[in-house]
Amino acid sequence: MLKPTPLRSFAVLAFVGALLLLAAWQSGLTGEICEKANQENETCAPYNLAFFIIIKLREFVDNNEGLITALATIVIAAFTGTLWKSTHDLGVAGERQMTLIETNAAQQSIDMQASTKAAQDAVRVMQKSAEQQLRAYVLAAESGIEFPFDNDPVAHVVIKNFGQTPAYDVRSWIHIWVEEFPLPAALPGPPPDDFPMSQTVCGPGFHTEFVHKRENPLNPISIKMINDETAAIYVYGAIKYRDCFGVERGTSYLRFFRGKFVAGDTKQMSSYPDGNEAT
Repeated sequence: MLKPTPLRSFAVLAFVGALLLLAAWQSGLTGEICEKANQENETCAPYNLAFFIIIKLREFVDNNEGLITALATIVIAAFTGTLWKSTHDLGVAGERQMTLIETNAAQQSIDMQASTKAAQDAVRVMQKSAEQQLRAYVLAAESGIEFPFDNDPVAHVVIKNFGQTPAYDVRSWIHIWVEEFPLPAALPGPPPDDFPMSQTVCGPGFHTEFVHKRENPLNPISIKMINDETAAIYVYGAIKYRDCFGVERGTSYLRFFRGKFVAGDTKQMSSYPDGNEAT
């Protein structure tokens, strides 16, 4: 519903006045207006009621010019005030609309950034999952120890790529050591950087066997301790390679054997609780 304003009120009054004049014109009524021809005589003439009203209004305006001017000033002031208020309200509404637009834009930006981050996180998860499924996994698959002589063990370790893509620049080393069981201290570390290592490309499912023996035969004390299971033969080493995604990977393994053996035996080795890691 429209709110009443001075401008709308004036328009309504003008419309009602026009309707009244039209009704007066159509009614056929008349009114007399008399004028003095001289000091003694006056002449009267009949006029249609509509014209009569208009003439009387004009006379009223002529006789009350100051009042009409004051009323006109009030009307103009009211109109000006109404126009200012409308302009002010329009400005306030515009500011509110701009504030709402800026707030919505800021929220949309935050939502878009959150959606973008979620999409990026999803892509990273998918890439990581694909990488984990497709990358090379070069591990120590099987290990055993052979006794051609009762004091000269020979270690066998099979290295295999369990992944779906090749492993490049594969380097590995292997070592054999006799020590108490369980290990009282860390085993001798890896060889120096200039130590010769095997280097190859290992395709999916490809495997190779490393054979290694001690430099010196076992002494009788070591053999007795191994048989009594207070010592063990430890076979350990490391594998380094680069997967198809260009990431450097590594595997370390530590196997051991303890128990009775005689010349000609081939024994399976077990994984030690520590020293078996892969990246």
